Amino acid sequence: MKNSKRVEVEDRPAESVVDAESFGTWLRRQRQGRDIGLREISEQSKISIRYLQALEAGRFDVLPAPVFAKGFLRQYSRYVGLDSEEVVNAYLAAKRSSEEEESVEDSPPQRGRNARGRGWLIVVLLLVVAVAVALFYAWNEEWWPFGAADATNTAASRSAEPLAPATETPVEAPAPAEPLGTTEPAAVGTDATEVDEVPSPPPEPAAPLVVDIDFTGECWIKARVDGRPSLSETRVQGETIQLLAEDRVELTLGDSSVVSVEVNGNPMALTGQPGAVRNVVIDLESAQALEAGIDS
Repeated sequence: MKNSKRVEVEDRPAESVVDAESFGTWLRRQRQGRDIGLREISEQSKISIRYLQALEAGRFDVLPAPVFAKGFLRQYSRYVGLDSEEVVNAYLAAKRSSEEEESVEDSPPQRGRNARGRGWLIVVLLLVVAVAVALFYAWNEEWWPFGAADATNTAASRSAEPLAPATETPVEAPAPAEPLGTTEPAAVGTDATEVDEVPSPPPEPAAPLVVDIDFTGECWIKARVDGRPSLSETRVQGETIQLLAEDRVELTLGDSSVVSVEVNGNPMALTGQPGAVRNVVIDLESAQALEAGIDS
């Protein structure tokens, strides 16, 4: 139910909305000008008050994916009485401006790090080349440019040394060649080990109950898994939720006509008029019944 204390406030986003902080300030003033509390919006829209506070503070980093943030803003705008498309466009412009400022601030240090990295790489390459040149000349001393006279004297002294008398080395007669065709062929397959490929077993299911929920429209959902609260939030078209349970999953759907449910890969039929709230209980027995119905 909308608040009767609302007053007329200009709905169009102000020109000062240029970044995240100014967007949040403008959004908060629009709400306060209509005398609406954050907790009132949270209770009616089922949006966490933490996300609403982040929107009004310009803390986009606290929000989930942009698709969720846009869904939150549309519900916020409809309740406060703003044009939801203009509010979403102002949010996208402020988010883009903030990201550009962050990238500009981060660019100079990045360039400095790249330059230092290239400098170290050049120093390492020069050291490798120097070591390679030194090893080459140490191995081939006649090419060494320093101390060439010493290398010449060493070569002359070697040529002046008397040659040792030649000695006759008896040459052994070659062994007789084996006749062709006498070698037995090696047995084929004696050293090889045949390994049969064993197909890997199918992967075990993550849990006895795997519940996949797809949304074709905007719907509020509340879930309890094995008796414990799991989530309570609004989902929009194109989103998917997977719940894993050991024994039982309890769902409360704000509009079951825009929700499709699969239990362990088997579709579960949901009935209900558009906009009608429905409670759904899924346990091991219902999962087995769905599987038996498909197999038969």
